Amino acid sequence: MSLITVSEECFFDNIEDNYCDSVTSDLSETGDIGNYYPFDSVTHALLFMLVHSPRPLGENNLKFVLFLCKKLNPATPRLDQLKDYQLPCFKPPVKFTTSSGTDVFVNLPSTFVRNCFANPLICQHIVRMPIVAKDFLTEIYHGNRKHTQYQCPMVIAAGQHIFLNDFVTFSHQSCGTTLGQVLAIYQKDYTVLTTPHPLKSVGIPVVIAPLFLYSDDTSENRTKKWNKFDVWWTSLACLPTEKAHDTTNIFFVACSNRTTAIPISESFIDDLKSLEKGIRVFDCVWQEEVLVIAPVICLLCDNARASELLNHLGSTAKKLCRICDTSDGSMCGDHRCKSKAEECIANIVSEQTEKGKKMLRTSYGLREMHNPLFELSVDLYKSTPVEALHTILLGCCKYMVREFMDHRSAKEKKEIMARIKAFSTCGMNCRISSSISYFKSFVGRDFKALMQMALFVLHPYFTVSEKKCWFLLAKVFRLCYCISFSASDTAYWKNVCSEFVRVSVDYMPSYAKRLKTHLVLHLVDNILDFGPTQCYNTERYESYNSLVRAQNIFGNRQSPSRDIATNFAVQQHLTFICSRGYFEGKQCGEQLYSIYLSTQVQQFLRGVSIKKTQSDKDIYQPGCLRKLHHGTVPSRS
Repeated sequence: MSLITVSEECFFDNIEDNYCDSVTSDLSETGDIGNYYPFDSVTHALLFMLVHSPRPLGENNLKFVLFLCKKLNPATPRLDQLKDYQLPCFKPPVKFTTSSGTDVFVNLPSTFVRNCFANPLICQHIVRMPIVAKDFLTEIYHGNRKHTQYQCPMVIAAGQHIFLNDFVTFSHQSCGTTLGQVLAIYQKDYTVLTTPHPLKSVGIPVVIAPLFLYSDDTSENRTKKWNKFDVWWTSLACLPTEKAHDTTNIFFVACSNRTTAIPISESFIDDLKSLEKGIRVFDCVWQEEVLVIAPVICLLCDNARASELLNHLGSTAKKLCRICDTSDGSMCGDHRCKSKAEECIANIVSEQTEKGKKMLRTSYGLREMHNPLFELSVDLYKSTPVEALHTILLGCCKYMVREFMDHRSAKEKKEIMARIKAFSTCGMNCRISSSISYFKSFVGRDFKALMQMALFVLHPYFTVSEKKCWFLLAKVFRLCYCISFSASDTAYWKNVCSEFVRVSVDYMPSYAKRLKTHLVLHLVDNILDFGPTQCYNTERYESYNSLVRAQNIFGNRQSPSRDIATNFAVQQHLTFICSRGYFEGKQCGEQLYSIYLSTQVQQFLRGVSIKKTQSDKDIYQPGCLRKLHHGTVPSRS
């Protein structure tokens, strides 16, 4: 039985059509192998990509492919040589033993930051300073959080790097137009530094490059049997949205099936703390060393995982919200913060009786447990934004669809299905994958498609109360999937969200106890802080669950944390090298770079050509978010 997938068969067909002739001519005529550095030849490079593919082949299939290549070219390397070949400057995963005694292998986030600044395909797009948006927020660096907490300590003026609030000596008495805000004017200043500033004396530029931190759980099996894997990923938060969704900007950190997410975070928390202080890296755009400060700007995950990582009791607690301390889901309470949460946890720990501890847990909505994430400078209670997939599509939309369809007769369901089939979807980028009769099995993409046509298809069946609730839900859905947000409409959209929660609670009183309905009230504040929800959506991370699963299935399962981390480390370093990243002052050969950019190789390694846009299936997992060509600025109409 062959395990080769359709995409892999296409890959071999394309390689045979395009490269077999060129391989023979390259090896026999020129004999020049420098153009494929760090590999010996194009055969070595392509077979290394095959063996270390994100979607691996079985051992027998690999041996058969290499047997065929050996017949075509006697210089083909053996399978053990391809597996043992070490890429230059490759850093293997670091072994870490958690407090519970579990071994976890971690790819350090600092390695990812170094590679990003040494990779021309990424570094040229890094936004190094917060951009003040006049009215419309379209990127995460337009949000309030980037401006207030992640200001760069230096600017470039007249070709020089000048620290903010530094004294600048002008060569003329009149300095002309003042650039920036004048804080104070002094006649004379006699304060003289007797020693150089410890940071400024180094004389290197400083760049702020915030990080996203993502956590999720997935199954290690392809069957319905659930074997839990906890996974951590990271990515740069200082790239334009279109580039941030690229697969090269998502870095695997660690995973384990023997412990949970919080103990796993112990393995890389010290590295994140060092990134907050700054590390020296090579900047391939400026062609010099820079000091990169890379703090975590926000934590991305679903609602259950967010409660776990914030020591919150979850959505079933009396204080159901992780962001505020409300007991009533129809209104907001006082916002939580890390300092108050630590005080509450200290009170629970100091309580002597178990009954008293239980009362305090219920009162605070928190549990007492060691959390290494609290050691970071970021306030995670203010940095776990509401995300569209689990809160809106798999929350409010799912509730409304199920409530509506449960009251429809079999005849009405057939009519609704006919109306859906007759509806023109030429302007939509997704369609309902199954019959409306199976609405209880809908996934995110089905709710997303249905919400774009619901008001046109379902309106004959709405009651008066349902009609108002569905219209407000459509506005909330539009707000979640907009690509630009007008700050001047903040009051209007807060009123829309509040009205939706009020109307939905009147329509179905049980919604008042549902966390996902309540989180709509925090949606606008998160957009003001972090930009539109598309800047920090989780669909692009969810698409990698299948890759983690594939790496585990084709491994020996003796140490999945080590094997998966090692495989991803090799793949990520291979991508870095083939993207002409700088290592040891060198770059890969020109021909290797051109082969890596070819459509055939990109479709095999990443599922899409690097030259294509997000709309051309940059994320190849079915049902994941594509670029919203039809997203518009939310208006009041």
